[in-house]
Amino acid sequence: MKKIVAVIALYILGQMAGSAHAVILMGTGNVAANTTAPTAGEFAGDLLNSGWQFQGQIGNFLGTPIAPNYFITAGHLPFPIGTTINYDSNVYTTDAMYDDPASDLRIYRVTTPFSSYAPLYTNTNEVGKQLVVFGRGTQRGPVVLNNSSQPAGWEWGTADNVQRWGTNTVSGTATGSPSQGQFLVANFTFSGNASSTEAMLSVGDSGGAVFIQDGGIWKLAGINYGTDGHYSLASDGSNSFDAALYNQNGLYRRISQGPDVYAAAPNAAGNFYSSRISTNMDFINDVLVPEPSTVTLMAVGAAMAMWGTVRRRNRNAA
Repeated sequence: MKKIVAVIALYILGQMAGSAHAVILMGTGNVAANTTAPTAGEFAGDLLNSGWQFQGQIGNFLGTPIAPNYFITAGHLPFPIGTTINYDSNVYTTDAMYDDPASDLRIYRVTTPFSSYAPLYTNTNEVGKQLVVFGRGTQRGPVVLNNSSQPAGWEWGTADNVQRWGTNTVSGTATGSPSQGQFLVANFTFSGNASSTEAMLSVGDSGGAVFIQDGGIWKLAGINYGTDGHYSLASDGSNSFDAALYNQNGLYRRISQGPDVYAAAPNAAGNFYSSRISTNMDFINDVLVPEPSTVTLMAVGAAMAMWGTVRRRNRNAA
């Protein structure tokens, strides 16, 4: 299992809040690809109802309803209470928000109930499972050549404000700082075993969902957070860029920031990281099933006392 002690050098996918784009795909640069709900295809219908139907648009990003009056997204996105989410052809207004101090997850409450909401993936056995990911990151840009002039992937391209889906596999988990929490990790594999819909994320994909199948049902397992990056052809990080790379070898990658420090990138695919649902269920349940308030407890106590008085009166009357 992959473990990263501190994920401090990731490119956080919501940093450019004015951008809204689409998931980068391994198999095609066609801007119209995967822009409607997945149905059949290479997975013989396994992607039907795999989460597209649960994506709502909040500003230029995505959020996922998880209860009648609640949806979840990335905590680093800049949306105050009162922001609206467009979901299933309806507009819902937020009236409260809840940030998890131990992860990048944020839950909003809306004033009227959603028409439907996603089931949650609560098992901790995500590694090795196929995932479907949704986002509004960039198109696929120009080919990246490493220091040996070998193709390594694609730069992040043009913004097009389109929701897109892709597939991948959970390759491991990572642990960030105390405020980042745990992540699901997926790498941008380029091999004979890779799917043509293999996906990598880019800026604008924050808040999008990762779904994993459980007992034949696709369930929400993660919320998009960041990717590896930035990259450079030089060890000093000059002329840095961001990219979806299926091979980082021959490039330099930022390993810390403030000031930025670059080191030789590993001979491996680049990764994206999504905040894990399964290890943050305490936070989620605390929001969805809050503790009874003092007023409620007093009301229950008064009702019990009244019931006891009635029972005593009934016994005396007998």
